[in-house]
Amino acid sequence: MNDVALVAVRWALYVDLGLLFGLPLFALYAPGGGRMVQRHLPMAAMVAGLACLALLLSALGFALQAAAMTGLPLAQPDLSMVAELFNGTSMGTALKARLVALLVLLLSIPFYRRQSRPAFIASTLAGAVALATLAWSGHGAAGEGEAGWLQLGADLIHLLAAGAWWVLRQPFFPIAGIKVDGEVTHNNGSCSPRKRCGASPSSARSSSPC
Repeated sequence: MNDVALVAVRWALYVDLGLLFGLPLFALYAPGGGRMVQRHLPMAAMVAGLACLALLLSALGFALQAAAMTGLPLAQPDLSMVAELFNGTSMGTALKARLVALLVLLLSIPFYRRQSRPAFIASTLAGAVALATLAWSGHGAAGEGEAGWLQLGADLIHLLAAGAWWVLRQPFFPIAGIKVDGEVTHNNGSCSPRKRCGASPSSARSSSPC
């Protein structure tokens, strides 16, 4: 049962931390920047909710991992072993880094309205660190020597690319249809940003969006 719970928590962390990296990045990438994004999406509430959920999932995942390694029930942990895992293993170091990154994310939220760009830059970097810790505490950190560092680097790039792609390509975001100066400047569909599906360049301005 613990193994199933561990897999479920880890997959939930992949989704959660991927969004925590991708959403602030999306606010920087979108036309009009963070202020425009916040007119369409409740960014502060979304980031706060995801960060709090990540804190809970991280604590639960660490507790499940400790229980699996000690062979004890989750409700009866060996506190000395848990402390040793937290302070003396790469898994514990990754958890510490993730907790710090999540704290930075939460502290950045009040500045989304007043200083949106610096706040979203800080959130994006913190989200990247939090997401990267999944590779640091997983199979990506299992190698040794130069090959181990190469494996870890590949895992880090893979995670960051997945987090960015998943958010930036989601067609359900209303921000995908933002108009600036009467033109759609960003589109998540298959059409190019300033064209319409099935329309020639000369008629692109007058045709309906794809």
